Amino acid sequence: WYWGDLDPDGLAIATDASAAAAAIGGPPVLPAAHLWHAMADRPVQNRGTIDWSASTGETWLGPDLWTRLADVRAANGRVAQEAVAPSVIGDWALHIR
Repeated sequence: WYWGDLDPDGLAIATDASAAAAAIGGPPVLPAAHLWHAMADRPVQNRGTIDWSASTGETWLGPDLWTRLADVRAANGRVAQEAVAPSVIGDWALHIR
């Protein structure tokens, strides 16, 4: 599982890790979907300063998450993972299988 900052660099880390795992025949690196979904409910940070034009995260996140997070991209902003409440992270960790 991977979850990081919702910005082009954070998604580049995810896609690079996924590609590296596949290249060595390792387990897939999957999005921690519940945590990415939670980011859509947080205020957009750094509005108007983030260039999403070259982001490659859509394929890795999948269409549902990509669509859910569209408002952040439309605002040319980001959401740091620290913006998600620890209780949300704890709930995810308790229920992940």
